[in-house]
Amino acid sequence: MAAFRSTLMGILLLSVILHISLLCGVISMGTDSTAVTLHETEAFRDSEEDEDGVVDLVDDQEILEVFKPSDEWQPIKEGQAIPAGLHVRINLATGEKEAKYLDDQETSLTGDKSQEKVENNVEEMEKHHREELQERLAKMTDDDKCDDCNDNEALIEEVKQRYRSIEEIKKEFSKLEVDIKTDYEIMAELLDEYRKRIDLSPEARKLILQDLEFFVHKVDNGVDFASLGGWDVIMGALNSTEVVLNSEAAHVLGSAVQSNPKAQVSAFDSGALHALLHVLSRSPSITVKKRALYGLSSLIRLFPFAQRKFIELGGLSVLSGLMRETSDYLPLLDNSVHLIQVKSVTLVHDLLVEQRNAFYLETSDADEVAKERKSQYEKVNLVANLIDGGWCNAVPMLLDEPDHDSREKILLSLNTFQSFCDYSTNLDLHHRLETLRKEYSALAGEETRTGDGDDYFHSLHSSVDGLLEVIGSG
Repeated sequence: MAAFRSTLMGILLLSVILHISLLCGVISMGTDSTAVTLHETEAFRDSEEDEDGVVDLVDDQEILEVFKPSDEWQPIKEGQAIPAGLHVRINLATGEKEAKYLDDQETSLTGDKSQEKVENNVEEMEKHHREELQERLAKMTDDDKCDDCNDNEALIEEVKQRYRSIEEIKKEFSKLEVDIKTDYEIMAELLDEYRKRIDLSPEARKLILQDLEFFVHKVDNGVDFASLGGWDVIMGALNSTEVVLNSEAAHVLGSAVQSNPKAQVSAFDSGALHALLHVLSRSPSITVKKRALYGLSSLIRLFPFAQRKFIELGGLSVLSGLMRETSDYLPLLDNSVHLIQVKSVTLVHDLLVEQRNAFYLETSDADEVAKERKSQYEKVNLVANLIDGGWCNAVPMLLDEPDHDSREKILLSLNTFQSFCDYSTNLDLHHRLETLRKEYSALAGEETRTGDGDDYFHSLHSSVDGLLEVIGSG
């Protein structure tokens, strides 16, 4: 039994020794217990090769460098190529890869020729890498460093066909610059043609006036229009017997002077106020009256001197004449007479608000312009002339208008008029307002139920309520 155990132990010991011997042929421990060494049978390459077999070159200098071994362990730098036949290990303490010539016992079978072979391999690898890199660079130059050059050329040709070259564009611009004219030059040419072409038909003159109206909207153009003598053309067209010229001339005038003080003054000095009042009182055309009222409104707004002359020339009487007109005297489509009447009341209302704001404006003694402006508004005797002209009774009648927008404007005007008109005994006005209150109460309720609108009918209902309360207490 003891002999059997001794024999078994011997077999196990022999197996362990053989196993260790086999491992030593592949892995050996160096003097440093943390270093693991490997026999390198093929050169390690740090560069990676993609699917197309193209090496990604990180640094040209590193690719050309080959590890030069010695009898001592040396760290292998990143990117260095390792010749075959070296002893390679990984230093577990530093994590670096190291290499050297094979030990004497490992080279005894080959002798000194092994070292010579390694040195030759180093030289050959250096030469190989250098030649390979030069070949790749040359290839990149020959191929213009792209694989889809043919596609690029096709794209460039397509772009050339689709778009013009810069030379062609420059030629186009050079032609355009010759033909470019300023607004001033265009207006001058239009006015010159209107004056000199005595053979022009009314329709042709109408087109010229329409072109001028397009340009005079700009403030500077409105001033330039006056400097070009444009008002003479407009006055002549307003006094013409051609209805179409009356209408277009009033339109040009209104567009040129709107919110343009300099143009307002020059147009007034040219007799525009007289001409517009004449057209409003004499023209049988509703279109001409609408355009003339637009011109008049643009001319006298925020222009107290012109407002005073407007009253002195009987302008309020002209407007009240429009208020008395009905479709029986002036056959119209789309109830346009009532539209002019509402616009007339709106203009008067705006003049009243202007004047009231000027009176309440506090000015300092140093503000000479504001003081002069306030003084001019005080000379506009607007309220007295409205009362004498019967406006207090004429305005309420317009509440019979069917459209809500017109009613809104008349209610707003009545709220201003009631400050100087006594409506407390006007039973007809009370009846109209009560009717409107019921109508707008129902519409406001429907507006609340449906959630439609922006409380428009609620606002109208409040206006009627407020007006009834004021004139009722008055």
